[in-house]
Formats: sequence, structure tokens, C-alpha cells
Amino acid sequence: LRWGRGQDVDDEDGDGDTGEARGWLLGEVLHSRPLVLDYGATGGYSAAEPNRRIFFGAGDGALHSVRDRDVDGAESGEEVYAFLPREMLGRLRQRRQNTGSSLRKDYGVDGSPVALVRDRHGDGTIDFRDGDEALIFFGLRRGGSSYYALDVSDPDAAPRLRWKISPHPAGDFSELGLSFSEPVVTRVRYGGNAVDALIFAGGYNGGWSENGRARLGKDAGAAEDGRGNAVYIVDARSGELLWKAVSGNTGPVSNTRYQHAGLVHSIPSRVTVLESGSGIAHRAYVGDTGGQLWRIDLPQGNSLDHRRDNWSISLLASLGDAAAQGDRRFFHAPEVVESYDQWGEFDGVLIASGDRAHPLETVAENYLFYLKDR
Repeated sequence: LRWGRGQDVDDEDGDGDTGEARGWLLGEVLHSRPLVLDYGATGGYSAAEPNRRIFFGAGDGALHSVRDRDVDGAESGEEVYAFLPREMLGRLRQRRQNTGSSLRKDYGVDGSPVALVRDRHGDGTIDFRDGDEALIFFGLRRGGSSYYALDVSDPDAAPRLRWKISPHPAGDFSELGLSFSEPVVTRVRYGGNAVDALIFAGGYNGGWSENGRARLGKDAGAAEDGRGNAVYIVDARSGELLWKAVSGNTGPVSNTRYQHAGLVHSIPSRVTVLESGSGIAHRAYVGDTGGQLWRIDLPQGNSLDHRRDNWSISLLASLGDAAAQGDRRFFHAPEVVESYDQWGEFDGVLIASGDRAHPLETVAENYLFYLKDR
């Protein structure tokens, strides 16, 4: 634990001091895109030089918060704190000893954080003493199958864990794969209420076997997946499941569950969400690792069973096939462009196929697709 916190417990520099800082503390940053939160003129900062913090995950297993500049405007780079998920504790010893298979890469917090910010007074500052709020959400990507929510409303205090989502066998999120799908912060409306929500997909079915000698899921081949083949909507503040689409006989099951027989491939992509002028999600699109493009309809409503009766997922296009040349996989979110032609208006959905997990693969014929959804 002291090594994980940065102390030179093994006396790497040979000076006899095991309580000083190690020479290099930060783990590798691979897929975690940094998030900048602007707290504005708080804590001695000004509007010209605002209080900005940078959040990102690293291979050391932690989500880091770094100060951009100090109160005098000088560039800082100082780490304010790091959050180490409990499931990363077991990897500290291996990282310290630098042991393990040379073929298997161990990842830490590999996902990109996103934020929900509420400036209740609209004054451009995020001040927790005024009731303002800043929450960040992140998955582990190759590092695991969990999602975390942290309350970082006070930039100088230790973050508060709001919730954690993991794939417990009998739980609401049992279908979760590796948490590749970057959450989308939005709002949904049902039962007469608008709720701050996150929308994310089930993730990637891949990785290694327990002994580290065999690849799993889509890392091993093109077979259908038993994990990651889902889309979730959760309450942003509590992590409570609001709705999910999973594999099964097609149709609504309850207010929180919809099934579709074609959901048989994992979905590592971020979900593209369309919002109304008031910021309410009403439709979404996402592709899966089987070359399928999905449309999710989330119309607003007030009835008690509105989600059961009106929310759904449908197959918009099947763009892959069983041949090796047709093994097309969607790892990136589609773009949606509103347009029209001689037959009327449509939503143009652009999506590119490619096996991001195997960038040297040369057999599959990949394309950039443009579909008109009327």
C-alpha cells in the first residue's frame, strides 16, 4: 500500500531512504481521455484564471485529479488526490514486483471520465457551499467490468463514492462485459418526471482466461457473446437501473426490461443520443461487434407504465455476415446528421466498422456506412 501511494519502499535509488517518493509515480495512460472540470472563480481563483482540475485514469489503477494552475496563475500539474477502486488493490503487489505474463497486459482505470455539472445559480462557478454539484462517472475498460460515480463538488476534498455498478450474477447488470462503453450524461422523461441519467452499452466481451493463457470472447473469434450484449439507462445520482435492453424473446417485459432476440453481440461503443431542445433524450443509436446497428426509442411520457409501453430497441441494419470478410465490428459511436432528399427528411447515420482490438487484422472488409433513417 505504501508503494502504491508513491513511497520508495524498495529503496530503488539506493540512498537508504524508504520513506521518500519514488522517482516515477504515474502509471501509463492508454485509453483514458482526460476530462477538464472548470470550477470557476472559487478557492482564491479568478474568472480570468479559473480553478480547473484534470481527471484521468491510469495503469497504476487510480483515477487522478490534477491541478491545472495555482492561485497565482502559474502552471501546476500537482496531483490533488487519486481514487483507487477496491478491485484494483490486488494488482498493486504484481505491479510492484513487475511479475506476470509478458503476453498479458494488466490495465488499471482505462476508461474516460465524463461529468454531470449543476451550476444552480448560473454564475459560472461550481461552489459546493451554494449547492452546486459536480459528479464524474467512469468505467474501467480493459481494467474490469465496473462503473463508478464520484462526487467531486469540492475540488480540494477527498471525492465521495456515490455508487458502483458491477455485473453480479443475479443483479440488474449481470450482462455487463468489460466496461468499454463511455457513459453519456443526459436526461430521460417518464412518469411525468425528468431524471438525470446515464446511457451506456454492455461493453466488450474479451480479455484473458483466469490462468492468462487463452483469449476470451471477441478477442478469440467471432462467436456470439453472453456478456456485453445490452444497453443500460441508469439514474445518474443513485445508479439505479431505469431501463435496459437485453437478449431474449423480443418485446417489453417490465418498466425496466426490454428484450430483443438479435442482441447477441457485445457492444463496446459509446451510445449516440439524440435530445430534444430541453435536453431530454428521445432516441439513440449504437453498433455492436457483430456488424449490427441498433436504434433505441425513448419517447417522453407521463403514464405509470410509460417505459414498458413505449421504450424499445430495434435492429436498424445488419451490416456484417458469417464469412471472414464480413466479420465487421463497431467499436466507435455513430454520428447522426439531420438532412433531407427528394423523398423527405431523414436522420443520416454514419458508422465505420473495424476491429479496434486487432488493428493488424487484414481479412475483414470494412466500410464507412451511411444509412437514412426516416
